Amino acid sequence: MKTKIIYSLAVVILLLTSGLGNAQSPQGFNYQAIARNASGVILANQAISLKFSLHEGSASGNVDYAETHTVTTNQFGLFAVIIGQGTPVSGTFSSIVWSTGNYWLQTEMDPSGGSIYSDMGNTQLLTVPYAMYANSSGTSGATGPTGPQGIQGTQGIAGTNGTTGPTGATGIAGSNGTTGTQGIQGIQGTQGIDGTNGITGPTGSIGL
Repeated sequence: MKTKIIYSLAVVILLLTSGLGNAQSPQGFNYQAIARNASGVILANQAISLKFSLHEGSASGNVDYAETHTVTTNQFGLFAVIIGQGTPVSGTFSSIVWSTGNYWLQTEMDPSGGSIYSDMGNTQLLTVPYAMYANSSGTSGATGPTGPQGIQGTQGIAGTNGTTGPTGATGIAGSNGTTGTQGIQGIQGTQGIDGTNGITGPTGSIGL
């Protein structure tokens, strides 16, 4: 019985395989689809084999990398794999130079889980190569020159002066002090005793 795959998601979801703290680009991307038979009936809870090939330049271009997976679908026929982490058939996923051109993903399936694959068709990858570009792009471009300094903005409007506060009221004058009492008048001094008259001197001689 011929089988086919109905895609349920675009193949653009990236998966970090080297840890969140690693600065390397992801070495793989998620692929999710639903497996159905030729009558459209889902292949539920069934072990299937898949082969993925990356063609460079076109759907019929050279195969740069190929790998296989064996998975079991769920009750809805859904399966998910990480392309780049399967069993390699040819090439090395980490050696793909995504910056050299476009890639097409060819999907093949064996619904019995064996290795007799039926071609499910090709899909051009439009997003993944750009996300993977960091691993194979080589040196980054030169930093452009610094742009000219922008025109200085207009000066802002000066703020209004604050209002002067009211003058405080004059304080009440202090009361006059009381007049002091007059001092006691001093005692008047006694009058001095008159001195005794001196002795009269001798009469002088009469002149010539």
